[in-house]
Amino acid sequence: MSEGNLLDLSVLTAVEGGETVARALYPPEWDETVRRGSPGCFKRNNTSVTRCGQMSFADLLARLKNDVERPGSDVVIRAVGLISVARVKAIGAANQKPIHFEVWEKATESNPDHAEISPYDVAAQSLPNKAVPRGLSSQLSKALDLTLVTPDGEIDGYNPPHHDP
Repeated sequence: MSEGNLLDLSVLTAVEGGETVARALYPPEWDETVRRGSPGCFKRNNTSVTRCGQMSFADLLARLKNDVERPGSDVVIRAVGLISVARVKAIGAANQKPIHFEVWEKATESNPDHAEISPYDVAAQSLPNKAVPRGLSSQLSKALDLTLVTPDGEIDGYNPPHHDP
């Protein structure tokens, strides 16, 4: 790190485009009325996600619940949104004012698969933008494949709906 201010990209590892990441959705980033992510659920410059790898949905949900639900807190996951890293990048690149998204591995003690989505005006930018424009955040939210869950963690539906053959 230089001067303690610039992000040293050499110590970060980018998540490959073919990987799928999961976003835990809970109020206020979850809109119970329409049962989808809120338009601002990707607005922060370091949106937390979890790399799915070969995890079962039950294991993924358990990991996400461990990350965000705390005793005494009102936070309860209502859905898990899945999206590929390539799709995140494509949505950013297609924006009227293109945004280069990078998904960085940011393992934590409790979640070795934790990652963060960071927005940049250009790929070579050293620090991420302060925020993602609301319209772009909304596009990312609408692109999620959602698994809706009850407060007890039971699957409550899908958006878009899954159709059995």
